[in-house]
Amino acid sequence: MVDSDKFTSGDEDEQDRRLIQDLHRMYHAKVEDAQLLAHIRQRLAESSTSMLYDSTRTPLQHDVLSMHRERPDNVNSTRASFAEGRTWQQRTGTIAAVVFVTLLVGSLVFVLTRAHQSSPGGPENILQLFGALSSIHMVDTQTGWAVTGKGRIVRTTDGGIHWKDVTPTYPSKRSRQKVVADFLKFSNAWVAVSDTAADGATTVVAFRTSDGGRTWQETTIQQISPIFQITFVDAQHGWMLSKQADLASAEAVAILGTSDGGKSWAMVSAALASSTDIPPPGRLPFGGTKTGLGFLDESTGWMTGSSPVNGYILLYATHDGGSKWYPQPLQLSLKEASSHLSISPPLFFNAFDGLLPVAFDTGNGSSIDFYMTHDGGRTWNGTTPVVASAGIWDFIDMQHGWASDGTHLYMTGDGGHQWTKLSPGANFKNVSRLDFVSSDTGWAIGSTANNSPSLVKTVDGGHTWTVIS
Repeated sequence: MVDSDKFTSGDEDEQDRRLIQDLHRMYHAKVEDAQLLAHIRQRLAESSTSMLYDSTRTPLQHDVLSMHRERPDNVNSTRASFAEGRTWQQRTGTIAAVVFVTLLVGSLVFVLTRAHQSSPGGPENILQLFGALSSIHMVDTQTGWAVTGKGRIVRTTDGGIHWKDVTPTYPSKRSRQKVVADFLKFSNAWVAVSDTAADGATTVVAFRTSDGGRTWQETTIQQISPIFQITFVDAQHGWMLSKQADLASAEAVAILGTSDGGKSWAMVSAALASSTDIPPPGRLPFGGTKTGLGFLDESTGWMTGSSPVNGYILLYATHDGGSKWYPQPLQLSLKEASSHLSISPPLFFNAFDGLLPVAFDTGNGSSIDFYMTHDGGRTWNGTTPVVASAGIWDFIDMQHGWASDGTHLYMTGDGGHQWTKLSPGANFKNVSRLDFVSSDTGWAIGSTANNSPSLVKTVDGGHTWTVIS
């Protein structure tokens, strides 16, 4: 709030400044609110003082004083007593005025503070209102996006301390609703909401923003299954993956693509239910669990997944934007070839360099081998496996990365050939997501000692972590 009136000068200015500091410290009020309240206090105090000490009397008051001056000496004592009584009344009135002003200012501060804290979408209340963070994507050390457990889209401009709700207006929920999102920059984001009715009909509303979530545009699509993933390689080219689990180890999938930033979507490929796991040439398989899509550019991309058959990989590549898909071989180690494998979509840092996470379980826990490419994904070479879960890892470039099993944290500085086990401390607990923006600064979604959801941050490469309130 802004007030155009000016403060008094000199000592009164100093008093006001001290009062503003005290109000801000005692009540956690915003500075502009404290300034206004201090100004109210000053004006009320001036009004109270002027009423008590104003020398401009009414005609009746002047007549009374004149009568006192004209009376003989024996009346002077009465006048003195009257003056003393008046002085005491003035002092008492002043004290009462000060108490009244203090209580009034305190009440106004309390009301304003409560209003700031309880306002819809207020940063202090965002996680309590919309659930803990389920995923996070920081653009730099200060700005970033996140999705909450209740499907709300939030963003931060102070490193995750405060979050603002920028969720688009979702369609009225009819039955089962699923929310997926992708964030390209701090300005560009896409959100897809699948609403499945009781009869199985699925309506997908795809939202897009280019101003950081201030405004959203939407496109409605009729689908046969919920959207599982939305991903973009630039501001124009993106894909959505919808899938429906038909069997324990088979999924019907559909891939939709856009080349106009999400204004329109068209079906580019599908894998429908069939009696065989071997698809015809150029088609995706029905068998296997699909883990997602990963694209290098508007033409080249991969579909990854897993199968209950040991040594079987689900890795298909496209070079025409997703219309045709062909299996890509991967040279596995003996240990990995005899394990249950799950491949996640690749992550690229430029047109040539990228990594492909391959998780495997030999019966003693899950490990990840990060396969590296330097030729745009034509060939992939394994590194040194690290004990970590499939979705809990992050790389900022081809050399520096982190991986975790939820409790332990490992770091590499040579592209996964060697891993160092860190001692992240008690705040690093039950971690489900890692997100780094530099070799020093990163965030993790986990839980506190009492298992409450938490967001923790490191500024020393993962050695120590601090809980963000």
